[in-house]
Amino acid sequence: MIETKGWIVLTLAFVVLMLLLNLSSFEDKAPAPLLGKIVEDKYDYAMTKMVTKKYNNSGELTSTLTAEKLIHFPGKQQIQLTTPILDFTVSDQKWTMNAEIGTLSETTQELILSPQVIIKNNLNSALTFEELQQKAIRIEVASLNFNLIEQSAYSSNQVKFSSGNWNLTGKGLAIDVNQQTLEILNSVEASHEQP
Repeated sequence: MIETKGWIVLTLAFVVLMLLLNLSSFEDKAPAPLLGKIVEDKYDYAMTKMVTKKYNNSGELTSTLTAEKLIHFPGKQQIQLTTPILDFTVSDQKWTMNAEIGTLSETTQELILSPQVIIKNNLNSALTFEELQQKAIRIEVASLNFNLIEQSAYSSNQVKFSSGNWNLTGKGLAIDVNQQTLEILNSVEASHEQP
């Protein structure tokens, strides 16, 4: 009986010690808890199958942002997006930009996309196969910062650009949707494949 009480007291002391160690981890500079990781980033809402649309002053649709999942972190003033897809139009040409993850800053309205960002034009299905091959544009980059207000994008990563039989690679990318410009910034190499 005395031996059993000793084990019970020892077990209770261990449980209390573990609880105290975990509770102390809520302090700012405390070590990580022994029984698991505390979620530091608190979110206030989440949603699935998110769609948001932006219109210009004339009432025309300028862009659509969709995501499989959205999580809002008010402390960081950020929104985390899972599989974001941004569709936008430039001079009657429709474009799609997608990635695995996106982080949207509520203060700067900058959307940071990563990894493996793909930008491509959406062509008219009435074109022939040869026309589609020649007019299709595909841009691949590891990450991209897209400013939703200024409608401009920037990346300092390796870039791969392909259109028709042309392939370009380089380092760094700047896009201005309003000015309709795309620039590969450094170390540009081009190759052309004969059909």
